[in-house]
Amino acid sequence: EGLRLLDIGCGGGLLSEPMTRLGFAVTGVDASERNIGVARVHAERSGLAIDYRASTAEALIEAGEAPFDVILNMEVIEHVSEP
Repeated sequence: EGLRLLDIGCGGGLLSEPMTRLGFAVTGVDASERNIGVARVHAERSGLAIDYRASTAEALIEAGEAPFDVILNMEVIEHVSEP
């Protein structure tokens, strides 16, 4: 509990939500504003406090985001044009 988790490419929050229920402080990022909008609505309706951002991992690094204890990058690589 209390560990910071970054979910890169979080989409609609399918992994972010259960990780929050397990006690992680979750930040979910996705390049798609639409996905983040869906994730925010679902989390709110579920009573979950998740920090969703329409952003990229690179932008978080550039912004000097504090370190995370756990980083998930699930189901992302197949959407990257030049991995």
